[in-house]
Amino acid sequence: MDEKNKKIIIVAEDQPEELSALSDKLTNSGFEVVGTSDGEKCLEAVKKNSPDLILLDLVMPRMGGLAVLEELKKDENHRFIPVIVLTNLDSLGDIQKVAERGVRDYLIKSDWDLDGIVGKINDILGTKEK
Repeated sequence: MDEKNKKIIIVAEDQPEELSALSDKLTNSGFEVVGTSDGEKCLEAVKKNSPDLILLDLVMPRMGGLAVLEELKKDENHRFIPVIVLTNLDSLGDIQKVAERGVRDYLIKSDWDLDGIVGKINDILGTKEK
């Protein structure tokens, strides 16, 4: 089995059509995907699945991305999971807040297509294109 097929990615995205498109692309690229629609569900999924990487939106219902990052930092079992923030927020203040919380990358949705996102994930996880 390809090493990549073992990877689990949590996608915390509050827009159903974006979550579906991103999940489909990642699945077709060989990743196992657990999609979540808000921050609380993301944290539950992280505890249940111990993913290799988290894709995280900042603006989500029930618990925003910054709060999710804070909770992850407190969790000894999951604090070192690489996180890629994928958001529409592009202010320097938002980027700095996220950088202070140790994320691996900060991607502005409008600047990235699905292939580019998959490429970034492959770079971070050291996996190859399928």
